[in-house]
Amino acid sequence: MTRSRLVILIGAILAVAFAAPAVAKKKTPVDVVTMVRRAFHIASRSDSNARKALTNPVTSARIVDGNVTTADLADGAVTTSKLSVNSVSSANIFDGTVAAPDLADGAVTTSKLADGAVSGSSSLPAR
Repeated sequence: MTRSRLVILIGAILAVAFAAPAVAKKKTPVDVVTMVRRAFHIASRSDSNARKALTNPVTSARIVDGNVTTADLADGAVTTSKLSVNSVSSANIFDGTVAAPDLADGAVTTSKLADGAVSGSSSLPAR
């Protein structure tokens, strides 16, 4: 880079650096005491809010609808008693995951079985 280009570059940098403060709105100077008081006020408010958050539990009223996701729930947090009636349908159950222990006695009747679904070798002996 030539000397003249270097001088022009430095001049442009200085012009930009000093032009912005020169045309900017004049602010009143802030003394150190005022700055410390503002910082202390911000710290006090944040401490107060943190203490309030620790003593004020999260309730349903504080949660926006639709904002609790799978990642927010602990394993086993949703139990049968917490599910509303008919909230789980066949679309919510993975294929092949319902086994004999999951079915109540007498829950499957012949009217619910497809024709030919049970062969002679599949049936259980009478009790």
